[in-house]
Amino acid sequence: MMEINRISLLEVDSTNNYASKLIKSETLPHASVITAQFQTQGKGQRGNEWHGAANQNLMATWVFYFNRLKIADSFVYNQAVSLALRKSISECLEKDVFIKWPNDIVVQDKKIAGILIENNIQGDNVRSSLCGIGVNVLQLLFPHGNATSLRLEGSKIDKVDDLLYSVHEQLLQHLELIQNSPIGIHKQYLIHLYQLGKTIGFYYNNQQVQGQIKGVDEWGRLEVEIESKGSHFFQAGEIRWVWT
Repeated sequence: MMEINRISLLEVDSTNNYASKLIKSETLPHASVITAQFQTQGKGQRGNEWHGAANQNLMATWVFYFNRLKIADSFVYNQAVSLALRKSISECLEKDVFIKWPNDIVVQDKKIAGILIENNIQGDNVRSSLCGIGVNVLQLLFPHGNATSLRLEGSKIDKVDDLLYSVHEQLLQHLELIQNSPIGIHKQYLIHLYQLGKTIGFYYNNQQVQGQIKGVDEWGRLEVEIESKGSHFFQAGEIRWVWT
């Protein structure tokens, strides 16, 4: 089992918050990880909260440093993280695992994991990044019907830390591809993109519309062909999925 520079907490407001405060006062080694058994204010994208039961799920933040990652290329990094997490989860299940734009992993049309990336920008470069990851592992009951866990989907995993080590290994492997194979990363991302080519419901401009997912461009924008309106490119937060 590989060695990890890890700070393990019983409870914290958010592992991303804790990591953010910590790196302001000291330098953590590259790929350090902060884990918690419970988060009182788990963070999701655009201010949403991540709800997870104590001692049953992976709640962690990785700290990464970059020497040559331009802001313009930062979506390659996001894709690499998504692919790494998808790979780790797929190795635990005998089911298809997809990346749901912009930051979720889904199984059987239900959310099983989420990602929150917060970058430190200097000039036109990403110097460091907090990569927050939450995975539902052992939890059996959820407040919302569109969530699931590894255990509910039939995984035999019985320790959250087993998944932690798998995710850590996959993250390091996929980060190496950012410089070496950015085109390959994008191709793999599209292969595993949830609902690619399908027409589904979205909320757009406070209205429910039907649109076909055509892909994701190099800037991380979702391309959707909306009925009678042609193709549009959307940033995260500009369009919402209609869960069925």
